[in-house]
Amino acid sequence: MSTSTGPGDSATASTATGLNKDKDVTTTKETTARHKRRIELRELNLAALDPSASPSLGKLDSSLKRHQTLLTRLRSSLHTPANIPGILSDIKTLALEKYIEEAVGATLEGLGRCKTGAEVQGAVEIISALHQRFPELFTPPFVASLLAALKPTISTANTAAPAEREIKEKEDSARVIKQRGLLRILGELEVVGIVSAPPTKGGQQGQTGEVCWGVLKELLTADKESLALAAPLGIAFAKHLGHLYLPPAPPSTDGDSTTPAEPSTHDFPSLASSTTEPSTDEELVPREVKDKFRKLLVAYLEALGRRETKRHVELQKADKRNHEAYIRSGEVFEDREKMYEKSVKAWERGWASVTQLSELLSLPVPALPSLSSSTLTGSLITSGTSAFAASGEEVGGPGSLWIDEEDKRFYEDLKELRGEVPAGFLGVAVSKEGEGKEEGEKKEEGDVEMAEPAVEGESAPAEESADGPEENPTTTASTELASAEPDPSLPAGPAAQLTALFARLSEASSRATIDAVAVDFAFLNSKAARRRLVKFLGSVNRNRQDILPYYARLVGTLDPFMPDIGKELVALLEDEFRYLQRKKNTDMAETRSKNLRFLSELTKFRVTPIHSILHIFKVLLDDFTGPNVDNLCTVLEGCGRFLLRSEATSEKMRAVLETMKRKKAAMHLDQRQITILENAYYQCDPPDRPAIAPKERTPMQLYIRHLFYNALTRNSSDRVLKLVRKLHWEDPAIVRKLHSAFTKVWKIKYSNVHLFAVLLYDLGRYHPDFSVAVIDEVLENIRVGMEVSSFKYNQQRVATIKYLGELYNYRVIDSRVVFDTLWSLVTFGHPEGRPYPDVPSPIDPVDDCFRVRLVCTLLDTCGSCFERGALKKKLDSFLTFFQMYTLSKGTLPMDVEFMLSDTFESLRPKLVLFKTFGEAAVAVEEMMAAVAKAGPVEDEPEEIEAEGGAEGRRAGAGEEGDEAEDGEESDDTIGEDDDGIALTDSESESEDEALSRPKDPNAITQEEEDEFNRELAKMMAGAGEGRKTSERKPALMDVGVPFVKKARGGTGRLQQQEEEDEMVEGEEQTQKGMKFTLLTKKGSKQQTLSMEIPLESSIAVHTLEKRAQDKAEQQQLKRLVLDYEQREEASEKQALKDTLLRRGINLKFQPPPSNHSSLPTPGPLRNAP
Repeated sequence: MSTSTGPGDSATASTATGLNKDKDVTTTKETTARHKRRIELRELNLAALDPSASPSLGKLDSSLKRHQTLLTRLRSSLHTPANIPGILSDIKTLALEKYIEEAVGATLEGLGRCKTGAEVQGAVEIISALHQRFPELFTPPFVASLLAALKPTISTANTAAPAEREIKEKEDSARVIKQRGLLRILGELEVVGIVSAPPTKGGQQGQTGEVCWGVLKELLTADKESLALAAPLGIAFAKHLGHLYLPPAPPSTDGDSTTPAEPSTHDFPSLASSTTEPSTDEELVPREVKDKFRKLLVAYLEALGRRETKRHVELQKADKRNHEAYIRSGEVFEDREKMYEKSVKAWERGWASVTQLSELLSLPVPALPSLSSSTLTGSLITSGTSAFAASGEEVGGPGSLWIDEEDKRFYEDLKELRGEVPAGFLGVAVSKEGEGKEEGEKKEEGDVEMAEPAVEGESAPAEESADGPEENPTTTASTELASAEPDPSLPAGPAAQLTALFARLSEASSRATIDAVAVDFAFLNSKAARRRLVKFLGSVNRNRQDILPYYARLVGTLDPFMPDIGKELVALLEDEFRYLQRKKNTDMAETRSKNLRFLSELTKFRVTPIHSILHIFKVLLDDFTGPNVDNLCTVLEGCGRFLLRSEATSEKMRAVLETMKRKKAAMHLDQRQITILENAYYQCDPPDRPAIAPKERTPMQLYIRHLFYNALTRNSSDRVLKLVRKLHWEDPAIVRKLHSAFTKVWKIKYSNVHLFAVLLYDLGRYHPDFSVAVIDEVLENIRVGMEVSSFKYNQQRVATIKYLGELYNYRVIDSRVVFDTLWSLVTFGHPEGRPYPDVPSPIDPVDDCFRVRLVCTLLDTCGSCFERGALKKKLDSFLTFFQMYTLSKGTLPMDVEFMLSDTFESLRPKLVLFKTFGEAAVAVEEMMAAVAKAGPVEDEPEEIEAEGGAEGRRAGAGEEGDEAEDGEESDDTIGEDDDGIALTDSESESEDEALSRPKDPNAITQEEEDEFNRELAKMMAGAGEGRKTSERKPALMDVGVPFVKKARGGTGRLQQQEEEDEMVEGEEQTQKGMKFTLLTKKGSKQQTLSMEIPLESSIAVHTLEKRAQDKAEQQQLKRLVLDYEQREEASEKQALKDTLLRRGINLKFQPPPSNHSSLPTPGPLRNAP
């Protein structure tokens, strides 16, 4: 496949290349400086061997205290780089002749603590300083002790008794860890000339590296029965000393690469320096010695690889035997299982060493046999579609494999690769070409495997040996390769293309995308690529179960041509399932669900063998407790329907379901487990019932639903309004549909509720009867919700109460409706409208706090509008009563309590809340008494904001409505006609008026309007000139509208009073119209002009309606207050009468006198008992 890059990709690549170059320059400088220091130390150490060149150190200190301090620091602080300068200074200034033997032991003990490169470099500096001072006294015993510590020891762990075997293994691991660090120091010391090979028989000096080669050979080959035990020594040598003792790695032979591969400085910095500095170390270690080291390590790798491959085959055979025994008897003996797990852990450590050493030596990883526990039982597996015979039932029917047609297409209509990928890539070529294909796979395997970094860190194998086995016995390839990422320095060959393919695979969440990935992977087909794909699919994140069906589709698409992918993946998932079964007491619910869901999806693609999935059912039913109940539900929901309706597995699945039902009835399961089992059963085998016929709707109904449920947004509300107005409003069916849509607001998005209020407000100007009917239905729904009080209607009730608040915000209803609703929410269903904690209500129980939610929702929606005048007093009175209502509920749920506190915080931040019901009840009594004493109060008309007039939202509405105002029609909004012609507001309004009502005969003509505009322009011009002439005069105070008093003749007192009332109001109503007084100003003189406006005009109609509405509201409130006062008086009398009656006094009240009587009211009459 050829890839093309754009300019953006080139820029990104150049930036990354620049960063890598800077990093390589820094590494090269450090490596060069370290190499120069080695040369300097080598020259100084070799010069110290000359007896004639002994330096004079002057007077030396021989104090015992300083010598003991130096020995202590050599023993315990040699691995600390900060102490190196101090130790070097002490070596130069102290005598040390009498303490050479102690210095040798302390230095050797301190070397065991050195692990990192900086620590090793500091130790070399100290040993070089001691060698330069005492080449005869210090160096020979030190080298002898160092070589003695590196002597190999035959491991006796395999022959020891079982009780001592673990102790022996820990001892061997600790010895290997210590020798690994000493081997690294030995290599550095031989390079700097402290350790040297003895002269040959001919008198020639030995070559540099022969001592280290001999030591490494003995360590690697001494114990041929435990080759893997010495693997950390070979890995550490190749990793840290490879740039000194190994020849440079051969260049990449990738055909797609035109430049040599850049070194990787991420994982192995010491090896990376070998490519950046190919000739600097040549003068320290001869080339023939380097070749000897490489041959030794390669031979060890081959022997270790053969040993681990043989152990792998033995483990697979043991796994097969255990699997067959488990199927026969239902269990595996504990000793056999423990032995198998221990062998698996040992093989994993050995194979990790093989993989890591292969990468360090730039060699391909030995190929493991394709034998596995699942493929060994191939005789039990039936092929493809013959085992899963598809039913001829109609898709979605009771006997169909699939739920619907889309489900069938996903699992059966797979991508056909033969037509898009050449046969050579799919492995279906003729036999001659097959041989060349195998050779190509072997050649390409090395390129792909180079993209896999080391499975574990620098000291992982040795640390595992030292610390004992891991707690998790199945650190399988899925977990090892979860963090595997390709080396970024590799060329853009098959490995890089495969890595990019895996990056796409993580985001493949559609059928087309996963099919494209399958085609691209077929072009990269090789044994190593298939192995990497299996490991990638097996290591999917447990939180990404949404992509498992697509991964299964990928495997199902590739399975006909690459069957090893499906077999190895199923084997990997089965191993993980067995491990999870052993960890039943661990909370790993997501991992279990992911594992079984993946197996279920592979089953539906006919990749999982029949016996494997049925065996999983058997395991789960045998131990039907704890997490296995949930696991069984997961498998049933995943592939139960498919297996039950497949011809080959129908009878066995019937038996599985019957067993599950019997176990469920016999065992004591909790309600959650019973519910999920029933859901899984009915999802697997739903009961026979006729299909629910979809509701048939007319095209007009579908169009209206589309407008409200899909097209209505904040920016399209004006467009939707025009389309709704263009409907046929004379058709009762359309009006009924619109009425249903406007009243069932819970069917739309909760965030769009305010848009329905906007539409209803605009439609109310043209269809007022419709608006009134909608409001009546909304109030009726609220009342029915309080009467029924069922939890299944809670969502509808919240949306409806939110809708009511938005209707008030957009001036569709007035405050009286809102307050009536608020009071009904807290009083309906309680005796005499008073909630008490000890008086239960059948429709508003004490433990039901949903009405509190409704009140908070309504107040949050429109409560901020009640911030002034009489509305504020009303809200204060209600909040007092509302506190008593909430306290009667007892302890509120936490979410309701938070919602209530937020509401009070937004409405009355400084309000002091009552603590007990008694306090709230007293406050309510005082409030009611104050209202009764004050008598009826005239309501103030609701104020209208100056900037908004009578249009738009009310002042103080919430932020949600502010966002919605963008979608409403404002003065600056410009709409479009159906033909795309822009219409101004005035044109739109004139068009709307023309459509909605006939032309007013008393309306002014166009000529009169033009004349009025001219006069207005002259008046404004005169006012501007007057301001210019009087701009230096002091500012005058604002004056009110002047009263124009007319001359009166012999009018009576009543007529004079009426005329004064008319002047105060500034308007006069006659039989023909209503008079308004217009204030004008000409120059500095104010003038008044009396105008008569027809009663049919909008301003006159609104004024009269406002007057009548305010008067009606005042009368209703007056009546309510008087009725409340009478009830209170009657209740007080009755309470007094009952109290006195208990004392033996019968109290009777005289009826109240007539309204026209002026006699005083007599007191009560008291009768003796």
